Amino acid sequence: QRAKAWAGLSPEERERISLVGKDLWNKKPESEKQEMRRMAMEAVREASKIGSRTERHLNNALTTAGYNVMFHKNDLVARSKLEVDLFLPEIKTAIEIDGPGHFLPIWGQEKLQKQQSSDIIKQGILIDHGYVVLRIKQIDKSISMTKMNTLLEIVLSELDKIKKKFPSKKKRLIEIEVQNGESKESKPDNLSP
Repeated sequence: QRAKAWAGLSPEERERISLVGKDLWNKKPESEKQEMRRMAMEAVREASKIGSRTERHLNNALTTAGYNVMFHKNDLVARSKLEVDLFLPEIKTAIEIDGPGHFLPIWGQEKLQKQQSSDIIKQGILIDHGYVVLRIKQIDKSISMTKMNTLLEIVLSELDKIKKKFPSKKKRLIEIEVQNGESKESKPDNLSP
C-alpha cells in the first residue's frame, strides 16, 4: 500500500515527506537510531535466509510442478559472487524477484541507484554466461495469494516456452511486472547492461 501511495505522489510532495522524515530521524536519540538500524539489519538478514513470501511460494510451487529448484543459489558464475533467488538448472534459468527496494528510494536515492546498477550488471553477467533471466518486478510490498497464483501461471507459461525452445541471447531477459495486485508480462527493449 505504501509503495502504491508513494508512486502516486508528485515529486514536490515526495521531497516534502522525505524532509519531514529526515528531520524526525535527526531528532531521535542516537541510541534509538542504533537500535532501529540493528533491527532493520536483523530483518534483512533473516529475509535473505528464508526468502520473501513470493520467493517461498514460487519455490514450493515450482518444486511441486516437477522443477529442480535451487533456492538462493550462490556462485552460479565462477568468481562472480552472485546469488540468484531461484535457479532451475535443467533449463538454465535464473528467477529474480525484485521487491519495491529495487524501484523506490526506500533506503535513499543513492542506495536505489546502486541497487539498480547492480541488478543490470547481474543480469548482463548471467545472460552473457548462457542463462535466461526471468525478472519479476514486484512493485507492491505484498500481493494476495490469488494474485500470486496468477503470477505463478505466467511464470510456468514462460518456463514452458524456455523448455520448448531455449531463447536466443537477445531474448534471454523476460520481465514480469506485478503492480496493484496485477501481473503482466513485459518485454524489455534493451538487454545490454
